[in-house]
Amino acid sequence: MNSLWDFAVGIYQHEPIKSACLQLQDTMGADVCLLLTVVWLGKNGRQLTLAEIALLVSTVELWQQKMTLPLRQLRKEVRQLIDSEPSLDAKPVYQQIKAAELEAERVSLQQLQAFTDTQRWHSRLAVNADNAAAVMANISLYLSQCQPLAKTNPAQQWEEISALFVKYSD
Repeated sequence: MNSLWDFAVGIYQHEPIKSACLQLQDTMGADVCLLLTVVWLGKNGRQLTLAEIALLVSTVELWQQKMTLPLRQLRKEVRQLIDSEPSLDAKPVYQQIKAAELEAERVSLQQLQAFTDTQRWHSRLAVNADNAAAVMANISLYLSQCQPLAKTNPAQQWEEISALFVKYSD
């Protein structure tokens, strides 16, 4: 099994995946690090239970609330200032905040990797190694626990996004 960080960086470089992750973050309140983790686990044959999803969430919840989310909010505010005041030379500040946010996400993925390496899983590995089904089930289960931030059609959205992750995680 390759590292979670390597998987996340590799799959996130694909524009459709990046767009899907950001869309889910903005509309469903999904945590991209958790989303990529459940995809990675599914890709490796692990179909998660609801309890296991909850354990993954609790592993990074405090860090995300105290570090990642405030950095993301600050980055968005700086971007708005730059966009509204073109004469403002704040792009270096924006880039530093963006880098700090990425580093905070790396720490989240590191926490999730450490947790998955030591977790005694209740779920079993897919018997037929139907990793695509595990990926899709994990995404659906994780997203069902998110709090939508906008009106969406979750079933259609999940199906489309799950198919994208299956396509790019091979």
